[in-house]
Amino acid sequence: MHPSASSPANSEDHKLWFRFLLCCFTLICGFRIFLVEKFGAPIAWGDDLDGTAFRILAPLRDGSFTWPLLFKAHNGDHVIAATRLWEMLWFKINGEWDPKLVMFVKTPIYAAAMTIFLHLFTRGLEHGRFLAAGILAALFAFPFNYQNLLWAFQSQFDFFFLAAALGWLALLNGRPILALICAAIAPFTLGAGPIVAVSYVPFFAAAVYNKSWTWRKAGVFGMIAIAIAAYGASLPTPDAMPRTGTWGDRIATLFKLYAWPYSNLLSAVERLPESSNLIPRPLLNFPSAETSWMLAFARQMDHHPILPVVMNLLTAILFVAPMAVVAILVARKQIPLRVVRGPLNISVFAGCMLGATAIARTDQPTIGMRFLDHVMLAGLASITACFVLWACHRRSRPWLAMWGLVLGLGYLATVGATLSQIINRRRPQISLEILQRYYVANDHAVLRENDNFRHFITGDDPTEFMAMLDEPSLRPVLPRAITAPGTGRGLAATVASGVGQMGLLIALGGVGGAAWIARRARRVRIYPPSNLVPATPA
Repeated sequence: MHPSASSPANSEDHKLWFRFLLCCFTLICGFRIFLVEKFGAPIAWGDDLDGTAFRILAPLRDGSFTWPLLFKAHNGDHVIAATRLWEMLWFKINGEWDPKLVMFVKTPIYAAAMTIFLHLFTRGLEHGRFLAAGILAALFAFPFNYQNLLWAFQSQFDFFFLAAALGWLALLNGRPILALICAAIAPFTLGAGPIVAVSYVPFFAAAVYNKSWTWRKAGVFGMIAIAIAAYGASLPTPDAMPRTGTWGDRIATLFKLYAWPYSNLLSAVERLPESSNLIPRPLLNFPSAETSWMLAFARQMDHHPILPVVMNLLTAILFVAPMAVVAILVARKQIPLRVVRGPLNISVFAGCMLGATAIARTDQPTIGMRFLDHVMLAGLASITACFVLWACHRRSRPWLAMWGLVLGLGYLATVGATLSQIINRRRPQISLEILQRYYVANDHAVLRENDNFRHFITGDDPTEFMAMLDEPSLRPVLPRAITAPGTGRGLAATVASGVGQMGLLIALGGVGGAAWIARRARRVRIYPPSNLVPATPA
């Protein structure tokens, strides 16, 4: 970070900011390991069995493992070498496979990635920088879906975001070679890995436009980035999941992703009465069960399919408006580019991710849940833009307050719904209990008759899932919590569980430390008056 550009004014400010970020990391990590300990379970299901246990850990245990297995595309779509190496490491350290242990140890990876994004979002802000960073840290700490948190296999998302965060940190600090190295690693974390390199190209073009790079330099780095992206795109095999849906469906899905969290709420209303269990009864029956406004609205959406698309489009425009306004003010030189380089570039990266997700996963009903980590980045970039506008464009403050209220209510509703799912559904624990009964009784009916296994991975027919469970080579690898409950866990898993029990205290320590450091920090604006137009009187 260059002190003359967007970093704190002196070494003391550097130290305070670093310590504050460390406290934010502690908050994010502590709260999430608390949730893992409280609501997670050493459960192996779906992709865990096929992608980790059957294809990697079983060969590793019986001595037939070969390195090409590490880079074989999972489902023909994702080369998840980072996730597989991570699972192998903790399999060896713990002495047995324990998915809940992996849930614990992947949490610092997520926390590190989001802390870096937090720094990139807010480092250009001096006035209100600590407040903005604290709010964003709290949003990063709360899960907006339970699947990525309470599913060990989803460490692929954590590694992907860490590669992206490190790459953008390097790029925005004038180290493009290091950024390209991170981009080259990203395709081995997740199928969307090539997006990291793709998202660099607009940055290179902007560097030429701003005359900070020459055409030659931008061309060379741009071609390398495109080559990395092309190589990553070539990794999926012919048996990868086909891209379905029309371009109209994909555009509608893009609107839905940008309109989150309200698109999730709208989809629940759209699916009424099937989704009535997701909506509080007093709200569903308002003003009465016979004249429910919500049910009437659901019927209108059923009769006019374009209606939810238009509503998602309008909501998406509302949510990206602050970032669009900031971009316009930067183009008009009313806000220095150095102040908003981070959120502008990360919003481009998030936009690339949303576009790729809309193309690749149009027909997935869980698209609004499983991909919220990068959907959230777009929303948090707009929140950061609001802090910038609040500081230097007073005329927009009443609109910003209304915008924050609208978005805040949606976020609160989504967080509340997610926590309710985590607390009330207890899906990992219930799944563990079902698998324990299955191995005791050795009866397929235990799985076939339970709706808990009828989800997007196993489908309505769990036959293939049961066949994996019955594989002779797989049973010795399965967690003892499933095959031999009550026999204890490995040492590493036991230690991780002990740390998880203190997770809430760790998170509170991070909050307290951040508040203490914020009080010590000097509240000095770094914007010289010559760099901004005079603030419009309130």
